[in-house]
Amino acid sequence: MTLDEVVDHAVFSDGFLYCADELTYRARAGKVVRFAGHGPCLSNFAHLTSYEQFLAAFGEPGRVHTDETYGELVGYDTYYPGAQKYVRWDAWDHRVSLISLGALEESMES
Repeated sequence: MTLDEVVDHAVFSDGFLYCADELTYRARAGKVVRFAGHGPCLSNFAHLTSYEQFLAAFGEPGRVHTDETYGELVGYDTYYPGAQKYVRWDAWDHRVSLISLGALEESMES
């Protein structure tokens, strides 16, 4: 498949397009409805090294899911429904690891 065919397939099949620039796009019915940044593109948030600093910078989320594995804190999934924003705080690396903007998936809203 050509690159154009891959992009068309992702966009028109309600899929995801993962790009080398650490951006991911979510498409539905031929339109981008959500995008997310991860990796080095989040370097602007490197000064946030604690969850408390994160909350001070981003504000109180509408909903938080505490992610634990075998009793150990892995991170926080924070949801800001009014802004259609989801932010992942990585408790192991003490950093923002993902910011996603746009239409929230049904699984994220509940």
